Amino acid sequence: MKNSSLNPAAREARDAERCNVFLCALSAMGVIGLFGGLLFAKSWLDLVLITGAAAWTVLGILLLAFIAGLCGGRNRG
Repeated sequence: MKNSSLNPAAREARDAERCNVFLCALSAMGVIGLFGGLLFAKSWLDLVLITGAAAWTVLGILLLAFIAGLCGGRNRG
């Protein structure tokens, strides 16, 4: 009987799944923040600031996803 925890591919797949769940949670929080800001903005300045913050959040998440995809699954030594 094989132990899947000793298999490097299984560990990498599990780590990739955790990273994907983390990025999905960050994306969901960014979208919820954007919609909340759009609903509760009192002025144009609030709307612009909240939309800008949400846009920077999404760009940061995309950058993290790109870095994770670029470095993931490779043994760096």
